[in-house]
Amino acid sequence: MNKSTEIAIAAKQGKVEKSLEELLPDYALEYKRVFEKKAVERFPPSTPWDHTIDFKKDFDPHKHRTWHKIYPLTVVE
Repeated sequence: MNKSTEIAIAAKQGKVEKSLEELLPDYALEYKRVFEKKAVERFPPSTPWDHTIDFKKDFDPHKHRTWHKIYPLTVVE
């Protein structure tokens, strides 16, 4: 056992695990089934090549309108 493991074990001792209802804010309680362990297990395991998508802070989607109108439609269509 290394020092970081010992620190992690010591930090966890004396802490009571909270239930899912205690951890979720009130507005998210209706979606609690999404956060349950069974729902999370359906995803593939994490791998070293997993990555995040970093968005640019100054990006304004309203200035780049090509992303939502592929072809024009009339109101009737």
